Amino acid sequence: MIVPDEANAPPKRPLLDAREQPPQFMKDIFKRFQRLPLAEISTDSHILDFTKGILPKGARLDREISSEDLQSIYHRFVGDGKDFDVPDSQPVYSCEALPGLLILPSFLPSRVQRELLSRLLHRDLSDSEHMTNVHMFYDMPYPKGASTPEGPSETPSFFSYSPKSKTIFNPKDPSVHKPLTISKFMEKSLRWVTLGGQYDWTNKVYPDEAPPAFPTDIKDLLEGIFPEMKAQAAIVNLYSPGDTLSLHRDVSEESDNGLVSISLGCDCLFVVGLGRDPSDSIVVHLRSGDALLMSRESRFAWHGVPKILPSSCPTYLASWPAEGDQYEEWRDWMKNKRINLNVRQMAEIPEKWLLSSIPSVQEQKDVTGKYIQQFLTEREIEITETDAVGIVAKTTTGAWKAREVTEAFCHRAALAHQLVNCLHEIFFEAAIADAQRLDDYYAKHNAPIGPLHGLPISLKDQFHVRGVETTMGYVGWINTFEGVKGTGKERVFESEMVRELRALGAVLYVKTAVPHTLMHGETVNNVIGYCWNPKNRRLVCGGSSGGEGALIACRGASIGFGTDIGGSIRVPSAFNGLYGIRPSVGRLPYEGMANAMQGQNSILSVVGPMGTSVGGLRLVMKAILSQKPWLYDPAVHEIPWRSEQEEAVLQLIKSSGKGRQLAFGVYRHDGVVRPLPPVRRALDITVKTIEKLGHKVIDWVPPSHAYASEIALKTWIFDGGLDVHTHMGLAGEPLDPAISTIYGSEPAREFQASEIAKVNVQIREYRKQYSDYWNSTAALTGTGEVVDAFIMPVTPFPAATPMDYPHYDYCTVVNLLDYPSIAIPVTISSATLDPVDEKFVSLSGNPLDKKTFDVYDPEVFDGAFVGLQLVARRLHEERLLALAEMLGDGIEGPK
Repeated sequence: MIVPDEANAPPKRPLLDAREQPPQFMKDIFKRFQRLPLAEISTDSHILDFTKGILPKGARLDREISSEDLQSIYHRFVGDGKDFDVPDSQPVYSCEALPGLLILPSFLPSRVQRELLSRLLHRDLSDSEHMTNVHMFYDMPYPKGASTPEGPSETPSFFSYSPKSKTIFNPKDPSVHKPLTISKFMEKSLRWVTLGGQYDWTNKVYPDEAPPAFPTDIKDLLEGIFPEMKAQAAIVNLYSPGDTLSLHRDVSEESDNGLVSISLGCDCLFVVGLGRDPSDSIVVHLRSGDALLMSRESRFAWHGVPKILPSSCPTYLASWPAEGDQYEEWRDWMKNKRINLNVRQMAEIPEKWLLSSIPSVQEQKDVTGKYIQQFLTEREIEITETDAVGIVAKTTTGAWKAREVTEAFCHRAALAHQLVNCLHEIFFEAAIADAQRLDDYYAKHNAPIGPLHGLPISLKDQFHVRGVETTMGYVGWINTFEGVKGTGKERVFESEMVRELRALGAVLYVKTAVPHTLMHGETVNNVIGYCWNPKNRRLVCGGSSGGEGALIACRGASIGFGTDIGGSIRVPSAFNGLYGIRPSVGRLPYEGMANAMQGQNSILSVVGPMGTSVGGLRLVMKAILSQKPWLYDPAVHEIPWRSEQEEAVLQLIKSSGKGRQLAFGVYRHDGVVRPLPPVRRALDITVKTIEKLGHKVIDWVPPSHAYASEIALKTWIFDGGLDVHTHMGLAGEPLDPAISTIYGSEPAREFQASEIAKVNVQIREYRKQYSDYWNSTAALTGTGEVVDAFIMPVTPFPAATPMDYPHYDYCTVVNLLDYPSIAIPVTISSATLDPVDEKFVSLSGNPLDKKTFDVYDPEVFDGAFVGLQLVARRLHEERLLALAEMLGDGIEGPK
């Protein structure tokens, strides 16, 4: 129905203080209109009035809604079968000064207004689960039902009491408050009632306990009109002439979806502004039946009501609640009342999926496996613990419905986010709608749309997805396209791989958390905070594709896509017990993705899949290459999937002991930082597995990795940190301390062209040295061939403790060489199997070696995943996946 394009995706914002005071100039505006004489309201040129027949200055017609759509929504709500007197099309207006503010004058027909008022103030006010401003101080004498000639009605109402009734509200503390009569309660004392989420006005928060259900009929009405907002909480404000609503911002909700306001009864003046300067503030004359949607930047605007206009209630409401023979003694109660229904979404996650509480890390360190399973059905567990290959085997044959699969993963992703904070964007409703379209297609054609038909795929928050924000962890990117406003691409543009995934039948449903700048091994930003490792919540989930790693570890996804410029796929994969491949540059399309350090081409970021099986990685890579991405991304090599590479490896595996052995190098340490005991044990396990499978292992002694890391670091600071500081500066954000060690507190001197050229020469020369070394291994393997791949740590630790991630060199060398590399889960860290070394023996004298030794505590790391990486020669992804699958299948024990 009404899905405003510019309001379709929720904005993000830094933490805002609900107690913060508005700027003085907005207070002055509020006071001016509070004092404005009634006689001057109709002539004041600063008030936007949409009933005068001319469009107010600064407003424009944004769109129109067909009466056909509205009729069906209203019929469902009122239920009397009669048509409504509505125009052929309902105008929707926007204001230049306030992006995202939509005004819908005379929106609700009179019958809908009366019915809505009745349900709010008869039924919902009388529900003891819905708190009011009176609850805190008085015991509420809830009515049992109205008296009618036919007997008690089913719907109780406070209006069933006579205004002369002796029924009283007894104070909880008689020394502070006097008893209230029913008349005083209804006429003066009752100021608000909450529906659904019960807002705590004292502490300005929503309580942790599960809220009462939001009234279903009102929810259906509002979501039918405003489907981008899920009605989860509402405040029904009651005003009389002389009352005001002070300027404030609604910032306590975790969801940033639009806020809806419905006016009933008397007119009011409504002040709203962004608070930057007077030019972004407006005053609107609101009447009964008007609706507002505050979205995008306006979602967090200052707003208030400085004046209620007496005796302005329309005649069709003025006599309410009197109707027929009921409530006659209360006739004209509404004549001088204004009722405002203010509705918001508390969280992106559907109410039924919200957890009542989140355990502390002391109570529950590991939230994977059986812990998260307790919140799921057996069917949901079966679906979400099937790998990507198994899922498409079911969805592409019609055995499983795409919708059922998508809903299961949405549910589990919602749980994962509540437990470890792994998501930036949730678009479950759109995903479920997409899945239903896939099911409809299958039902009609008895065939899938493509090889990924019905497969939910999660995406790192660098992918642009239509209708969804891309912040990449920057507060200043909110409501922009990569930090720039007014491009026309905001929430419309899609990355090339997104287009291809949709064409293949994949379902996109979440975007996952990243550290701001992307240049960090921990996933933390000022938009959502910190993302934890679900296997051991004392540890980090890795970065920069950390949200992907944490989500898939919780099985909130079976497969997803991350990016890697210095380990950002392999690190979170290893930390979270997953497979994750960093392909060579140009193997998969990066076109149209957001990124840091755009234009730095010496060491490029690449996109690659992360998942629960090697087969899943192969499935999605092969599918994407079937779309011929080189036709749409000029940086992609024209290399289709080469099954012959896989087959060659499989033949060697099958002929083990009869034909040529495979040969692997093992790189145990980089000479700078010694891996911790769990990582060393993982290396031993892998070497023994290779030998048990009948293949050879030699020590890998390549050119210095430390030198390669020195070169790589220079490429990250070619611009002196200008890119990082520019984007952080858009919202005045503080840099995470670990990132500031690289980029400082302000931009430094930029490299000159000759200096960049020198670095590029160093990269080329190092690549040649490494290639020569690899070629020389033919004399060492005993097979007559060079090493097929080599194994080495991803990091020196199983997973880092927060703020203790000092050494990235095991990964960055691979990016400099542009070799494909895959993280492989090997084992689980164990306090008994991985004790502390008896004494520290330095490898290099580098202080990072001692720091890594000092942070190791077997009890803290106990239970953490331990992974390694397998590295192949450039553009040998098919071969690498086949080798990884062999090792993964061969490694025994928990992993």
